[in-house]
Formats: sequence, C-alpha cells, structure tokens
Amino acid sequence: MSGLGTLHHDVYFDRMRAGIGDKARILDHLLPGSLVDLGAGDGTLVGVARDCGWEAIGVDASKDAVLRSDGRVRHGQIVDAPIVLGGQRFDNVVLCSVLHEVWS
Repeated sequence: MSGLGTLHHDVYFDRMRAGIGDKARILDHLLPGSLVDLGAGDGTLVGVARDCGWEAIGVDASKDAVLRSDGRVRHGQIVDAPIVLGGQRFDNVVLCSVLHEVWS
C-alpha cells in the first residue's frame, strides 16, 4: 500500500487519540450546534463532540480511518467535502487533526 494508507496503522491512531484532551478544548471556542471536522482521522474529536451534544461528522481521505470511525467519518478529500456531505451546512468547521499534523 502506498500514499496516505501507509501512515494509518495502530500506532499512528493511538498517538492521534492520545492528544484528544488538547484537541477537545477547541469545542469551548465554537458556536453551539453542528460541526464538521475535515481531516478527522478516525473521528475521535467527532465522538467527543457528539458526547457533548453536538451534531458532528467528519471527513477523511484515508479509508482505514473511515473504517475505524464507527460511522463518525465519511470518506473523501477535503476539497470534495461539500459533495461528500451532500451540501449540508454546519455552524462550525474545524481541521483539528490536520493542524495536529502540521504541528507534529
């Protein structure tokens, strides 16, 4: 396997989930309501948002991430998100895991 798929394995997802405490703090700075996380990985932040009462969904380019998401994440490229999400509108758009990758 090549490309994005080579990055997504158990250790990678464990490391991503380990930072959820810091990532979830972003929710304190958003409008209540709905949220889409672009580049959502396995949807850990989407799960936290849902647990807090948000209507939340993620989009990620990795099929492995989507399979690990338990339905929290849809497969697609960020630029195709309007199509992947059927034109649905959201109160908030975050790229939390994308920014995590920039940081790391």
